[in-house]
Amino acid sequence: MIYTFSFNDDFLNGFSNDLTSKDATVIYQFINTNFIKRDNFYLRVDGKRKNFFNRNITGGNSTLLKMLISKLSRKYKNFPKKLKKSDFTFSNNLSKNEETISFEKIFKSHISIEESLDINCKSYWQYSNKDSDQSNKRNLSKYLKRIVDHSDEIFLIDRHVPRTICQSKSKSRNEKHINYANSYLNSFEFFNSILKNNLNKNRFYCGLQSGEFNKFENEA
Repeated sequence: MIYTFSFNDDFLNGFSNDLTSKDATVIYQFINTNFIKRDNFYLRVDGKRKNFFNRNITGGNSTLLKMLISKLSRKYKNFPKKLKKSDFTFSNNLSKNEETISFEKIFKSHISIEESLDINCKSYWQYSNKDSDQSNKRNLSKYLKRIVDHSDEIFLIDRHVPRTICQSKSKSRNEKHINYANSYLNSFEFFNSILKNNLNKNRFYCGLQSGEFNKFENEA
């Protein structure tokens, strides 16, 4: 699963000018370990890319900040314009928002922040035996919607759903009585519900084998 983070200027300016060398190193290591090194975390920049990466860097921790900016350049992604907000924002402006991360929060709560990221920001979705089917479905839906929001183009590849529907239709010529395949039609309705209000390009690949496709085509 994709997660985004961004920086306010006050945070980067404070890093360079307001921290001791020891504290700046702590902040640097926290960001590098918990955001830069996570495969599914990406930098989102408000405004133009060049303004963020070509900033004038001065101050006692300028060398360390330049290293941080260099590492961040490898995590930068040009996300769709419809994505207006990052999941996490590094800022020292006072905020009760849990997704805002300040120097103070890192110094006081770096362990709990890291544990929360490990638990809640995994790179994949997995069925939980502890939760009900409905709860798992809601969780999966949330993940899929996040993917749509963070993408310009979506490719849906599914062999099981279209194959099941086609097999059921070939057994029952009445479209109103395709038995158990009705539940699979809900999948198409769900895909449509999360795509129709977005500007994403999307394609659906059914993945039928040639023999199955020819059989269903002849029966149509």
